[in-house]
Amino acid sequence: MLVQDETHAKVYVALGSHANYYRYFQGKMQGLDVCGDDGLALAPSDYSLVEIRQEIPGGQPDTSWVWFGGKWGTIPDLLAEARGEAGPPGPMYREDGGMWDGATFYDNAKDLDTGLFWLEILLYYSVWIILGFVALAVVLSVRRAYKLNKKGGLRFPYLEILNLKDRGRRGTANLLAIAGLAVALIGLMYPVFTMEIWVVEGDYATGGFVTLFSLGGKDLFVLNTLKPNGELLNVGAVALNFGLILGAMVFLFILNNLAVGPRVASKKYIGFGLTLAVIFSVFLLAVVFMGDIVAAYIPQENAGLVELLQYVSDNPFGGSASVVNPTFGPVELRWGLDLGAILLLAGLALVVAGLVMRSVAKAEGKGR
Repeated sequence: MLVQDETHAKVYVALGSHANYYRYFQGKMQGLDVCGDDGLALAPSDYSLVEIRQEIPGGQPDTSWVWFGGKWGTIPDLLAEARGEAGPPGPMYREDGGMWDGATFYDNAKDLDTGLFWLEILLYYSVWIILGFVALAVVLSVRRAYKLNKKGGLRFPYLEILNLKDRGRRGTANLLAIAGLAVALIGLMYPVFTMEIWVVEGDYATGGFVTLFSLGGKDLFVLNTLKPNGELLNVGAVALNFGLILGAMVFLFILNNLAVGPRVASKKYIGFGLTLAVIFSVFLLAVVFMGDIVAAYIPQENAGLVELLQYVSDNPFGGSASVVNPTFGPVELRWGLDLGAILLLAGLALVVAGLVMRSVAKAEGKGR
């Protein structure tokens, strides 16, 4: 734990949240929170602690607000008001007053796991790390193009994948490869797998389908549960932009087609296609084992969520069901592959393109 003046813990407050962290780069795996080390810093000398007099409403200074016994927060709409979604009770009436008990707060605080720091800081700077690799690849490709041009080995259209003038198998293979890349670029914007729930009635009623679990897309992994008012509460996430990673992979694949012939192009097409297929398979395996993984790591009070995930893990290819959950009550459940699953189609298109290009290389009996 970081300390200030050897006496006070230094914590980082998440943007738009009540969450506090030991390091500015935490939060990417603990609720999609965003912290920073460049915000307003408050030292103990910058504020005064005020005692909230629980025994005497309206003490000095006036702390009568803490005794308000109704719901806190605004009501978003009439439907929410009808469901009783007017916010949580005040801190005096939550957790049997334990929110004001320093000892209770300390006992319930999570231990600092320094072993995750290296992973969390990589996630925090993941965008810059990815862009750094892409920039390095561009520099190396420009350098290679310059050398090839001096030797006369760089000819239009420069990239084999853009060689579309041949109306035979070579042009067909490149068109297939371009189509595969286009499909992959569309798929990177969407999750590969999602699980949605509609709590029909009761305290957890949602008023419609909401997403509890997703893989792929903007965030690699997101797991939510429900608050008693039906709102989503994030319980786990890996805030790694999978779409950006896949987009970088596509860009680097295109660069690697600089001044190559049919033989090398066929290997690259097949290799990248198989890579996309493997990524899809890993996501599917994650769904199969997600119920057991989550059961081992999340608190017991989320038993209802674990039951739903295990139900989905037993039927990973998709479906829908009406079940009675021990926590949420009667629910409508639907799950399955999302639009991001077209990564598999993109991979198949590239593999076929590679096989066609291999036949071109054999027919020509040459190629780089």
